[in-house]
Amino acid sequence: SAGPPFCVVGSDNGYLLLKAATIIEMVAMDKCPSQLPQKDIIVQHLSLNSNDDNFLAIRVLCRNTRREIARLRTDHITHLHCVMTALGCTGPGLPPDKIPRSSIPWDRITLISNDMVIQNRTLQELEDAHFLGSPATSSQACIQLEAKQRRYSEELQLHSECCIPDACPLTSLSVNPICTPSRCNEFRPPLGPPVFVVTNVGHRSYSHMISQNPSSYDEHARSPKNSKYGIHTHKNNRRNAAVFKQSCRDPALIKETAIRALLKRHAYTLQANGLSGCDGAPGQKGHNGTHGHTGPYEAGSHRPSTDGGPGECGGSGERGKNGTDACDVILSLSGDSEQLQVSGTCQFIAQLGGENSEEVLFVNCRGGDGGNGGRGGDGGHGGDGKPCSRGDNSPGEVGGLEGRGGNGGDGGLGGRGGDGGHAGCGGLCVLHTVNEALFILVEVDCRGGMGGKAGLGGLGGNGGQGATGYVDRGSGDLECDGYVISNYVCFPGHAGMRRRHGAGGIGGHTGPDGGILWVVDSPQGECLYSAGTRYDATVTTVRAVAVTDDGIIEPNECIAVSCISVTNSGGLPLPLGAVCSIPSTETVKFELIKFDLPTIQPGQTFEIPVTYYGRIFDQPPPNVPGPFVSSAEFHPRIEMLGRPFEKSFLQQTLVVQYPIKTAFLRCRENLGRGEVDVLEIGLQNISGLPYGDCPGSGGTVGLQIHLDARLIPVGSSSVSTTYSVTYDPSIRDSLYVRVHEILPGKTMKVEIAVQMESCAELFDQCHWEADLYLRDKLIEYNFGKMCVSSTYHPSLADVLFITSQYTTQKEFIFWRHLLENMGASVDFWDIQRYNGLSLDSQTGLPHPVSWKGRYEGKMILFPHCDLEVFAPNDIIHHFHGPSAEGEVLEDLNSSLVLFLHPSSPKLPNQSKHHDHADRIVQYHLGLAGPRVDIPQEEYSGSHFFSPGSFFTSTTPYHKWEKKRLKRLEEEVPSQSAFVLQRQPFLQKTGCLTWSYGNADIRRSPLLRSCKLLVVDGSGYKDEDEKLFSSNSDIPLASNFGQTYLATMYGLPLMCKLKLIKTLPEDQRPRTTALTFHLPNGMTLSQAELAAICVVHEIADEVLGCKGTSGRMVMFADDLANNVNAYIPSGQIVHCMLALLDKELVIRKKSLHNFRAHQSISGIKRSISQVLQVLCNAGIIGSADTLPFPALKVLLNNNAFYFPHQHVHSLEDSQY
Repeated sequence: SAGPPFCVVGSDNGYLLLKAATIIEMVAMDKCPSQLPQKDIIVQHLSLNSNDDNFLAIRVLCRNTRREIARLRTDHITHLHCVMTALGCTGPGLPPDKIPRSSIPWDRITLISNDMVIQNRTLQELEDAHFLGSPATSSQACIQLEAKQRRYSEELQLHSECCIPDACPLTSLSVNPICTPSRCNEFRPPLGPPVFVVTNVGHRSYSHMISQNPSSYDEHARSPKNSKYGIHTHKNNRRNAAVFKQSCRDPALIKETAIRALLKRHAYTLQANGLSGCDGAPGQKGHNGTHGHTGPYEAGSHRPSTDGGPGECGGSGERGKNGTDACDVILSLSGDSEQLQVSGTCQFIAQLGGENSEEVLFVNCRGGDGGNGGRGGDGGHGGDGKPCSRGDNSPGEVGGLEGRGGNGGDGGLGGRGGDGGHAGCGGLCVLHTVNEALFILVEVDCRGGMGGKAGLGGLGGNGGQGATGYVDRGSGDLECDGYVISNYVCFPGHAGMRRRHGAGGIGGHTGPDGGILWVVDSPQGECLYSAGTRYDATVTTVRAVAVTDDGIIEPNECIAVSCISVTNSGGLPLPLGAVCSIPSTETVKFELIKFDLPTIQPGQTFEIPVTYYGRIFDQPPPNVPGPFVSSAEFHPRIEMLGRPFEKSFLQQTLVVQYPIKTAFLRCRENLGRGEVDVLEIGLQNISGLPYGDCPGSGGTVGLQIHLDARLIPVGSSSVSTTYSVTYDPSIRDSLYVRVHEILPGKTMKVEIAVQMESCAELFDQCHWEADLYLRDKLIEYNFGKMCVSSTYHPSLADVLFITSQYTTQKEFIFWRHLLENMGASVDFWDIQRYNGLSLDSQTGLPHPVSWKGRYEGKMILFPHCDLEVFAPNDIIHHFHGPSAEGEVLEDLNSSLVLFLHPSSPKLPNQSKHHDHADRIVQYHLGLAGPRVDIPQEEYSGSHFFSPGSFFTSTTPYHKWEKKRLKRLEEEVPSQSAFVLQRQPFLQKTGCLTWSYGNADIRRSPLLRSCKLLVVDGSGYKDEDEKLFSSNSDIPLASNFGQTYLATMYGLPLMCKLKLIKTLPEDQRPRTTALTFHLPNGMTLSQAELAAICVVHEIADEVLGCKGTSGRMVMFADDLANNVNAYIPSGQIVHCMLALLDKELVIRKKSLHNFRAHQSISGIKRSISQVLQVLCNAGIIGSADTLPFPALKVLLNNNAFYFPHQHVHSLEDSQY
């Protein structure tokens, strides 16, 4: 498992809990404890000898008693590092004392829920304490922010205009007279309240003043306001049937009128509404049933106990009271908009002037609501049965316990819910006036009331519980409270039934609506005309265009609003006195123009013969990249006596944008040092006028290009008549483009050639910016970037380093320093620059200058590995060369280290012993491996029971596959075999025969002696760079230590030998001496680490079963030819040979092949020769020197894999 090796219980109780599932062994002295005390413990290493089985084991002792608590053993040093870190150990190879507890790698430690609560509480307390103690810091931050805003504001004033040097022939960008309006210049709206916003855009910072966000008008935005004065009337008027028949009784119109009335602010309210009914009382809860009694004692035993009594039914809820009807109201209106005189049903004067100039008189003739029905009562619970009791018998006697338990009583029924009360009728409201304009001051609600809600039924009672009893089976004892009951039979009583819930009530009826009648009288009191609805002004159409109509409305441009059509949607004529205007909004400033509407008959439409002029608010320079697109909103307003008609608010939204915008910015994503690229900027004219210096232009256009200091302009790439480019050498990073003409609806392209500086850092991002100016105003800016990529120059380098779009500058510097520390020469191949690795993705053909075939016997290092661009045949040819096409493979001693990033695509993990990185590489190589033909009838087995039953596995084909894989590996031991994919389909084909489906079994196309290492991870973390640059003592269990070890393993053999021997000063690699610490306190130098990797490489050669020992011969020859260089490292060579002898013993046990044994014999002969050379040179091994640990002990086997070396057997298989 790749998960954490243990779980930690928090320090609150002072204990650590170790989950032994991933720990190889945990042994206690007396009893294996589940907890280890976190305090007062001592951790000791059992052995520092790598030949000992306790090399990766520790002992935990009690500090006070020195008594051993437990022993722990792991499988590699990374798990040991995690265990010791959790136990609080510090020192070399572990977190030092100065590192706080929070910096421990908690990604390898899983907290249980209890400790998570404690940890979160502690963090919250720390955050609260920090917050309480931070006012001074916050004040300083505010002062610094204000200072930054002032500085950015000054920079804004400096950069708000296009600063054109003297060398630039651009003329002043003045406004063309054709687009200068002759009207509306006497007013210019100011900008909204300035808000300073500091925005980081690439390598430059801007601070701009932006207006507050505009708010659109909502016709229902005003919340209802309680009236200041209330007039009550509840006269029982007798309704006039003729008048009621003439009134408006359309439910939709009455509802619309009521909603309009409720949304307005009320200065006076005439309360003629009905009263709402009271809610019904809830029903009473039923009584619970009585409990049973113990049966009488007769003849030495108890009789059956009595049953529990039933619960009572719940009471019904009470019906809600009916609402009362509203009163009919007849009112006569006179006066003016400030003092409205009301007479008729009641007489008063409504003061509607001054602070009440926008409020109205509200006549409430709504019917009363019905009361809600009461809830039904809950039923009573049934009584419990009584169990039998022991009686008065003495201990040892059982007769007193005999008897049946009583049954539980049934629960009571729930009560019925009460009915809702009926609602009252709405009232009739008749309004008379001589001046029909006064109707705008009155709003009416004459809807009927809402019926009361039905009451809910009560809950049914629960049944009582049955009691237990015992009946004698004949003989034996019964033990209960000290008595024997083993031969008695339990005879419990039955539980009572739960009764159903009560039924719900019936809702009340909604009251019928009333009526409204608007009557216009003559001065003599005669009725001139009447209607059920008032007049209403509805705006149906509005036309808005720019004064300079080029199809675009841009900021600070004048607009003309005309063709406003007004329709009287009411039943009365719209009288004189209605005024139409367009109020200014937060986005448009309008001239104060008012037009008095004439009388408009019902249903008639009138078009206002006036044009309203406004100006769009100007916009500050942009603070975000990209074209500016916004909106401007306004609406007409028609009012009478200061009260608006809501239907006249026809919202208009205009798209505001500039006529010129940037269509595209193009450049290469990667550019090598000294290479030239062309920057392409597209300018698009979306208006109906030409722009530039041409006649009839809508304005001049300029383009300012800011370049990174590493991008050197070399001039325009082509000669164009539509623009000209100027460059001031004193301002190196700026170019100026003067646009001569952009036709309407067309797009022009500006091309600028730049060259990458030769000393630019690889994989650094170079930004460039294009600022677009229209009439001397910055209207848009955009950014482009390109990466400084490496250029492939084939050489005799030791390593081919493959980069991609995921490689950052920090990561590249990390890998460069790491390889330089090992003394390896490097060539670079960038996937993004060359459009792939194996093939050019754009052409589908091989690259003209390719890396293939140039690194035989060398190393390919591929962080952020993407197997989709790395063809499996190229991997095979890297290891075996031309022999990959034949039957006999030849090992070229090449190496390949792949770091599979977590974002790499994963295959379905069909293995329970291997992780994704291992499986995906195995699958990728298997696509090019030789396929083993398996007849479908052979992929079957005999089973007495059906697959999936208790005696047969659901996957019986796994056992068949393990046998076949073992047979294939016995036939060709130099290549492993695996199941690439399968299509299981279990089907019975005979009496006891089952077919398993289809399976695709492949041989690995690589020899098991090849140096292929797969790492699950990116190989780089941010803390690695700090660890590498600031410290020469590296914990080998850290991410950097593991990455360093994996990279050293992949180096060519001769490169590793250079790190072991001492070379002359001119040939010695310029490396920093690094020391690697193990968690158990052991220390390994860089030379010792290289020696361990050499031993593993030499020992793995026997897995190829070729009968040769070429790698050992290379080492022996190099030592014989440079014996003086190996003299300072003589003890390292002795330890190295001892480890090699141990590794050969391990591989000899796993191989039963003559050629493998022949290779082992050849290596041992070479070992004897090397020892003889060392003896002649006076180098004798010391008995006190500790042996080296094996490579697989130092590597984390949960993240580092050798996918081509898997051996499948019956005992341990992939499946």
